[in-house]
Amino acid sequence: MNSPYSILVLRGTQVHRFVVSKKGLRQLLLAGITVVFASGVFFSDYLEAERKKVDDVIANGQAQKEKLTVLRNRAQEVQKTLVQWKGLHERIQASLPRRGEPASEREYEGEELQQFLAALQGELKEMIASLPSEWPINGQVVSGVGMRPSPWTGKMEYHAGLDIPKPIGTPVQASGDAVV
Repeated sequence: MNSPYSILVLRGTQVHRFVVSKKGLRQLLLAGITVVFASGVFFSDYLEAERKKVDDVIANGQAQKEKLTVLRNRAQEVQKTLVQWKGLHERIQASLPRRGEPASEREYEGEELQQFLAALQGELKEMIASLPSEWPINGQVVSGVGMRPSPWTGKMEYHAGLDIPKPIGTPVQASGDAVV
């Protein structure tokens, strides 16, 4: 049973005959299967490489989209700030005297501003003077500012000072413009 196989190829009116033994046919089929398998492996690798490229493009697109969102948000913040600055500029321009306005009105506004600044400066000096800059006496605070039981009535009441116990007659220095 070792008879060869004949393969006929017809082209137009011509006939070509190929004779293949069983062993040759097996080798030919094995070579064909090997080529198909190798092509499948190559094609699979090619598809995987293309899939990675597509994934990279998608990831890059997502990153670009996120950057665009951040830039869009930043642009909106800048736009809001610009609107605020424009509003401030308009208020400042509105408060400035117009050219051609009588000098006496501008002088009056300037004097009014000077008086306001002098009053403000006086208030600031008073505030700074009232700030304590040192302790009135060295010692441990036994009762601070806040709610506490009254030492005379025992009822809860607000205590507006600090208690630092010392012997009677110990000199105490007032801190800031405080009263001892």
